[in-house]
Amino acid sequence: MKHNMQQQLSWELDIKPVIVRGIDGNGKQALVRSDNGKLLSIRSNQYYPVFNRDMELIKERILATNMFSFKGYEEFQHGKRILAFFENRGQFKLCGQAVKDFLIIGNSHDTSSKLFIANLQDLEANNNFHWQSHRRG
Repeated sequence: MKHNMQQQLSWELDIKPVIVRGIDGNGKQALVRSDNGKLLSIRSNQYYPVFNRDMELIKERILATNMFSFKGYEEFQHGKRILAFFENRGQFKLCGQAVKDFLIIGNSHDTSSKLFIANLQDLEANNNFHWQSHRRG
């Protein structure tokens, strides 16, 4: 586990209209970073993202249980994917399965995945997340 993970997300997801000359109401929106304006994705206006402030609220709720300590956030692909790592302080079970070391909350701003909760063993065992192919951006 890296020791220099972010303790807070210092940027937010902004939603901007996609304007195409000669086309009114194309139903598309751009998802961009608030800190540098970098484009993360183009989606329909029917898409409802999970914002970084929502991830912070989830973090606070998990910490309020006193069952986990927060280790940090890791960004991949320049913020298109974000993982939050929580270390288990004892014997916690999620859906009947023991969380042996880390609870992970994941979110994507490119709609490649939905908000998810997992433990590290599940991700490694099911090969749900390819660590090598998602370098920090």
